[in-house]
Amino acid sequence: MELGKLEYVEQGLAAVDAGVRRSSAHAQVDEKRCDRRWPIHFQAAIAMPPLATRFAELRDISRGGLFLAFKDPVTTLFEMQSAEIDVGACAEIAFSAPLDGRHHRVNLRGLITRVERKGIGVTFTTHNPPQLGVLRDYLPPLEKRQVPQTVRRHTAPPGRRRQVVKQAPATSGWQDWQLVD
Repeated sequence: MELGKLEYVEQGLAAVDAGVRRSSAHAQVDEKRCDRRWPIHFQAAIAMPPLATRFAELRDISRGGLFLAFKDPVTTLFEMQSAEIDVGACAEIAFSAPLDGRHHRVNLRGLITRVERKGIGVTFTTHNPPQLGVLRDYLPPLEKRQVPQTVRRHTAPPGRRRQVVKQAPATSGWQDWQLVD
């Protein structure tokens, strides 16, 4: 099979690249994640200007972002499309997290990074607001840059590795840049 070709599999789209088979589109997304996701089920309010605030279910969360499932996905996605809200748009999320027998209100800002039929993925725009401390207490401790299992399993062969470009000093031209392995 030629590089870059896609093969369609009965159970959905699965990319086959250089003999590496991924079971679903979610495996590709998992490869980009630096933090583990934790399944949770909180009700959240989401504001995506110019749309009115609506409610969604917070399905999973990590130290870098979260996924919100819409209560009425068809209407919400139609309204998002009409308002030209897409990946890269700002969103504000508010929910209540139960910790130590008390409910802590959490307000977060983020950027929409994924739009699906069921909901949206949001990446936090700032990684250290005080309210993220509440979430860090809620989530089990993790290493800061944990490598997901899918990355370890699907490492590209040596000839296919991405080459890193090292920038030369500012006084030199583009031809002085070097490839670093």
